[in-house]
Amino acid sequence: VVTPAVFAALVLAEERVDENPDDPYAYIQLVAAYLDAEMPEDAQDEMEQALEVGAEDEQFLWDACRLMESRQAWLLAAQACFRATELRQQTSLELPLEQMTLMHEVMYRAARDPALIDIFSFERVVLLDEPLAYATRARYLLYFGDPAEAQASLEELLRIKPDMPEALLLQAEFAARAGNRQEAQRWIDELLASPGVREWMRQEADALLNPQP
Repeated sequence: VVTPAVFAALVLAEERVDENPDDPYAYIQLVAAYLDAEMPEDAQDEMEQALEVGAEDEQFLWDACRLMESRQAWLLAAQACFRATELRQQTSLELPLEQMTLMHEVMYRAARDPALIDIFSFERVVLLDEPLAYATRARYLLYFGDPAEAQASLEELLRIKPDMPEALLLQAEFAARAGNRQEAQRWIDELLASPGVREWMRQEADALLNPQP
């Protein structure tokens, strides 16, 4: 149920876009308002507008990613940070660790959204970050595709970057999906002892072992 306050915020956000059609921040605030109003399809449509208007503004794209992350809108967040990373790739500047961590988080978590395949092609992700592409593909296929193809993507990830923390998390997730809690726990223990483990990975690992009803 949309409360009067949420509806009022949505109206204000729509007015701001009308008044500032060249301001990407106006669009992303409208995306957030649509999410608050539980209108995900409108949020996706407006996200496309935001990314079009702010396509060359890397700072905006990271701000948009963080705003979507704060609402756990993983696929929307992934679209913003992926575009930001593409922009950075066109320069000689290295992506800061904080932003790389954010991109890995939102891409991995977006893989639980069945609409991922409509937004990102595997080939596009490979061009940006090959190990992340295989991790994302393996997780997506684990839930929405062919288990054999999911396993093949996981094996390819282990071949090209076996020490990637997401690889450990994925192996735990594959084990948990197969009902093997003991094996999942073993992979999680290894992940938690890894120097590359991030807080979001700890959250995902805890959700695997303690699923919500």
